[in-house]
Amino acid sequence: MKWILIITVCSSIDLQCLQPIQLSDTTYSSWRSCALAGYQTTHNLISQFPAGVVNNKKLLGKFSCAEINEL
Repeated sequence: MKWILIITVCSSIDLQCLQPIQLSDTTYSSWRSCALAGYQTTHNLISQFPAGVVNNKKLLGKFSCAEINEL
């Protein structure tokens, strides 16, 4: 099985989310490796927003790992 990572950035104030980002250019060979990459990638993504935006909008990231069919 192969897995791809899907990340969404949301505002806990507005209860709205940006369009999910599907990172299909990288696949993972296990659920564990995808989940660990999800935490790291979400951290890196939120870190790119200005601190004021993150704090004012109370931004958070959520992610999922989706199974893909191997060719």
